[in-house]
Amino acid sequence: MKIAFVIPGGGGGGVRSIVRIATGLIEHRHRVRILYRDPPATARDRLRRMYLGIRYGQRNRWLTRFPGIATPYRRLEAHCVGRNDVLIGVGVSCVLEISELPDRCGVKVHNSRGVEPWIPEVMQAAWQLKMPRIVVGSHLVELMRRAGSMDPIFVAHNGVDRSEYFPCVDSDQRNGVGAVFHGGSVKDPAMLLEVFRRLCIARPQTPLHCFGSFPRPRQLPTRVNYVRFPSLAQAREIYSRCSVWFLTSQNEGLPNPLLEALACGCAVVSTDCGGASDIVAHDHNGSLIPVGDANSMVESIVRLLDCPATRNRFAAAGAGVLQRFTWPGAVATFEAAVENVRSSIRPAAFEPDAELSYALP
Repeated sequence: MKIAFVIPGGGGGGVRSIVRIATGLIEHRHRVRILYRDPPATARDRLRRMYLGIRYGQRNRWLTRFPGIATPYRRLEAHCVGRNDVLIGVGVSCVLEISELPDRCGVKVHNSRGVEPWIPEVMQAAWQLKMPRIVVGSHLVELMRRAGSMDPIFVAHNGVDRSEYFPCVDSDQRNGVGAVFHGGSVKDPAMLLEVFRRLCIARPQTPLHCFGSFPRPRQLPTRVNYVRFPSLAQAREIYSRCSVWFLTSQNEGLPNPLLEALACGCAVVSTDCGGASDIVAHDHNGSLIPVGDANSMVESIVRLLDCPATRNRFAAAGAGVLQRFTWPGAVATFEAAVENVRSSIRPAAFEPDAELSYALP
C-alpha cells in the first residue's frame, strides 16, 4: 500500500511513536511518507532551534531517524499530498486538514494518540467527522462514542523496545524515585512538582530523578537530579536507578514512560489517566490513584519504598505485561487496521471497536 501520515510537527513522543510505526510499515514493504506541519519560524524560533541543536544534537528530532521521505508543509493541499491508498491524519488538527482534501488523496483515517483538551472545539469537530479511526488506547473508544463518533474504531497500542530499555545498573543502586516532566497542563506538572516536594520531606535520603524536554522547572526542589533531553543511554540509566517511577498526567493516550520504566525494572505508580489502565492493573503490576490526588500518590510511593516485597512483585508482573507491547506487534496491529480500512472501499464491512491482536511466533 501507499500510505501517507500527516502529523502536526517534527518533535515529541507522539512523533517518535509514529516514526516507529511508519518505519515498521516500510519494512513490511509498504510505501510510506510523512508530511509534517512546518509553520514560518520567527528569528527567536530559529535561534532556539540552533541552540538546542548545538547543545543536544538530534535527540528529539525523531523525523531524522525515519528512513522514508519526510516532507514539510505550510498549507496542506492535494498536490503536495498526492495519490495514496490511505491518508492518515495524526491528531485532531491534522484530521480536519485531511478532511478537506479530495478523495484521490486516499482513504482518510483518524489516528488518535490521546485527547487534546487544549483545543476542545477542534477535538469535538474532528471526533464527529465520518471517518474510521485507529486509537492508541482502549479508553479512547468510549470517549469517542460518547462524543458521537459512529464509525469503526480500532485499537493499536504502542510498543517498547527491550533492546533499548532494560535494567542497566546493579540492584543495590536501584534506590531512587523518578518521573518525566512535561510542561503541558494535561500532564499536570504542578502535581509532579508537589509530589517531589513532599518526597523531599518524607524521604530525605532517597535519590530523586527527573528528565524531560523542557528546561529545568524553577519550582523543582534542588535535590532532584534533572536531565534535559537525555540520550537513550542516560534515560535508561535514570530509569534503572529508580525503584519506583510515577506518572501524574490528567489524561494519556498510552503513556510510553510507564512502558519504559517497566522495561527497566521499576515498580510504577500512575494516575488513572485513561491509557495507563491499558498497562497497569491496580495492585497487580502497579498502583493506580485518582487524577490530581497528590496525597495518594505520595502515600503509594512511600508504601512501595517501605515494602520491597510488593515493589518486586509489581516489577516482576510489569515485565510480564510488556509481552503485549512490542514494536513488531504494534506495527502488525496497525497494519491490519489500515488494511481493514483500505479494503472498505470495496463492499467489505468493518468490525467496529475491534482490538486487533498480534502474537509473536
